[in-house]
Amino acid sequence: MRAWLLISCCSLTLYAGEPIAVWTIGEGRIAERAATPDAAIAPEEVVAAGAQAPAFLKAQAAPGVLVALAPSAAGLFREESDASGQRRLIFEVNEGAAEIEVLDRGPYSAVIVRGAALELEVRGTLFVVERVRRDADYAVLVRGAVTARTRAEIAKLLGKAGEFALLPRQGIAADTAVGLAAQVDPLQLRPQIDAPAASRASIADQALGRAPGGTPWDLDRLQQLRQQLLATSAAASAAVSGSEAAGAALSGGASAAGEAGTAAAAPAGVASEATQQPPFPGAAAAAPAPALASPPPPVAPLPADSVSAAPVALSDLSAEMASLFADLAIDLMHSYQELGASIVTPMADTASAASYEALQAWAATQAALLNNDLNTPLPPPPPPPAP
Repeated sequence: MRAWLLISCCSLTLYAGEPIAVWTIGEGRIAERAATPDAAIAPEEVVAAGAQAPAFLKAQAAPGVLVALAPSAAGLFREESDASGQRRLIFEVNEGAAEIEVLDRGPYSAVIVRGAALELEVRGTLFVVERVRRDADYAVLVRGAVTARTRAEIAKLLGKAGEFALLPRQGIAADTAVGLAAQVDPLQLRPQIDAPAASRASIADQALGRAPGGTPWDLDRLQQLRQQLLATSAAASAAVSGSEAAGAALSGGASAAGEAGTAAAAPAGVASEATQQPPFPGAAAAAPAPALASPPPPVAPLPADSVSAAPVALSDLSAEMASLFADLAIDLMHSYQELGASIVTPMADTASAASYEALQAWAATQAALLNNDLNTPLPPPPPPPAP
């Protein structure tokens, strides 16, 4: 089951341990460094999208937890333990809006998203959350189920705690002055957060129809953008890897030909080590090879425009393609759930997890098959010309 949540609201700690999340695609920063595809994100490191386009991230231990940051949005990941000692994944929205989708919680007992005053517990859902001010949040549930409540520290200060079980196409506000709103808002449209912050209305105004930007509920512009970026990135990586592999193959071929020419041009009466040693005990040594009258002509390099047509070793592409299959599994899960949501009620968490795991297994199988094909060795180079 998928659910979307939008939160809007108005720390930086370095960590040397295992990463908690991965930067999938898009421009932005991880702490003080520029983000790159597949870059590791440590707990408590602030992640921020660039000003013009969204950025996409996923949890390291649970790749089915997907986070899309709106342009200029920022947040951080951490882990916490619940009362029973089980791990919980936390994502805090420090600024701007984020869309969170939970297809599979992996090892986590729950996924928690927090704003300034709002806390949302996610078990299989898609929602958008925005920090509209430093002290106020708004959340929209697109699909699935989310429990919305006042953050514990805010509830303690206010002396009261509120909690709502949001239904799809409902929204709720919270701030540090009053805590959780007294009621939820029925919504007309699905808010979108792909536009730059300066030109985008708040998710509440979009969803309530008070400002342009909202769309029908089945339109997912972020998912479309993510697929386009991944496809473009994979094509660019394949082109670079193919060019490097072609250059290596050509260099290796020229080197082998040069060594063969050098051996053939040895002075008369001088035999190589291979011709001096008998092939097995008791056998006579082979006669020295006759010397060439002159060394063979040098091997001319191929013209630059023919490099791409040369046979290339594609083993370097296997990791890239395996990653592409994993992303394809997630995209197929999206399509499967969209179809299910249009016919019957949203799937239960267990069905969603089983479908996701099945797609993961399929992706791993396809990647392994592809990896085997890509690692097929090249035929040996042709022998040097006869004297």
